[in-house]
Amino acid sequence: QICTGCRKKDDCKWIKKDSMYEDAKIPNPPPKQEITSLAGDSNVKVIWSSLENEKQGNKAFLIKYFKTYKPFEGVRVANVLVDSEEQKNYTYTIDNLENNEYYSIALFALNDTDISPVSNIEQVSPKENSTIISN
Repeated sequence: QICTGCRKKDDCKWIKKDSMYEDAKIPNPPPKQEITSLAGDSNVKVIWSSLENEKQGNKAFLIKYFKTYKPFEGVRVANVLVDSEEQKNYTYTIDNLENNEYYSIALFALNDTDISPVSNIEQVSPKENSTIISN
């Protein structure tokens, strides 16, 4: 009963400094990524260069997107796996989007131990008869 109602956990004789009450240390998260998005006809192309920390390379990326003005319709997620450690530039096309609807798009990087902070958030609206030209 004494421990359950305790309000002075810092003065406790039984809890050690390295106990569960200390903040967890994040081992080695990837850095925040930076994305660019291009609107097409019912699709959006997301472009980024992989930013990695010194100790671990990125293993995958999560792209989260939702209708900017209708978030109650849900968040969708796409994943991109890293096939080669040498690859640093990525593109991913999000298909089956509604034209003239604004979408908010963000990206997270994942390594073996953690997930990065959210990237910049792009807002983009696909348009009918819009074409993305790339080389």
